[in-house]
Amino acid sequence: MKMTVDLKEKAAALRKIVENSHKIVTVSHVNPDGDAVGSSIGTACWCESMGKEVTCLFPNPVPDTLAFMVKPLRKDKILDYETSREKAEEAIRDCDPVI
Repeated sequence: MKMTVDLKEKAAALRKIVENSHKIVTVSHVNPDGDAVGSSIGTACWCESMGKEVTCLFPNPVPDTLAFMVKPLRKDKILDYETSREKAEEAIRDCDPVI
């Protein structure tokens, strides 16, 4: 599949934003499912590969059935707003972009 010029430009713009950032927060939708958790963690890993500090923020806890995706490697870098409101708000205040 060939990437369109428009998509290449958008990808380059996102990369530039990440490159010019230090702290990044990824967010997902309420009641995160496997796609939401996986894409947040995948995005975080991509940003970390460029030396960025990343926090994954979910509106509410990741379901127990998906806990294997976040433990133990990312456990300290995952917050949910429902149970860690102050830390979540601090992460958002201190970050450059929210993705």
